[in-house]
Amino acid sequence: MIASHPVFRIKARRPDVPGLRMRLFLLGYTVFLLIGPMVTPFIPGQWMLTALSLVVFLVLYFAAWRAIDDRRDQRALQITIMIAALGLALIPVNVGGNTYVIYSAALAPFLLAPRVAIAYLTLLMVAVGIVSLLVPVSARLWLIVPTTVVIVMVGGLNVFYAEHQRRNAKLLRAQEDVEQMAKLAERERISRDLHDVVGHTLSVIA
Repeated sequence: MIASHPVFRIKARRPDVPGLRMRLFLLGYTVFLLIGPMVTPFIPGQWMLTALSLVVFLVLYFAAWRAIDDRRDQRALQITIMIAALGLALIPVNVGGNTYVIYSAALAPFLLAPRVAIAYLTLLMVAVGIVSLLVPVSARLWLIVPTTVVIVMVGGLNVFYAEHQRRNAKLLRAQEDVEQMAKLAERERISRDLHDVVGHTLSVIA
């Protein structure tokens, strides 16, 4: 079974990240890699490079989630940056490479504080703007506008979602701590009562 493979298995998943089904569902957006060949002149080896990049992306994608599940955020961030670099490198060949940049924008909010995540999203948009100078003028509009809009929407929403889930997790932990303290206090009270009863009983017997 696919779900039993170590790459797919999720142990003690963090409460602020999507589950396995959502992660697999999100891979459907790789279909946008096909947009590049439709809006730009044919480039020799375009399909081969795109297929090769997809293989590399899938390895990085699951490695990033695995690192997130293992709470190795620094490693996951490095992989997330590598995904963005893969997309930026592919854009001159296939403008659909912006799909990888958007994946990077979607992952970053789960690894960075809100302000840092927003700065990272801004950096991605600037990088796409610079790389767009390497594509035909007729394709720049198809590259810059959709990429900017989707990065703002997906990245921005994930910033709020991740922060909301983190706060909920903190509240839940605080509630659990209060309940644990209440249980300890109750045990101590029962222990004192038993001590008093036993002491009183021994005194009476004496």
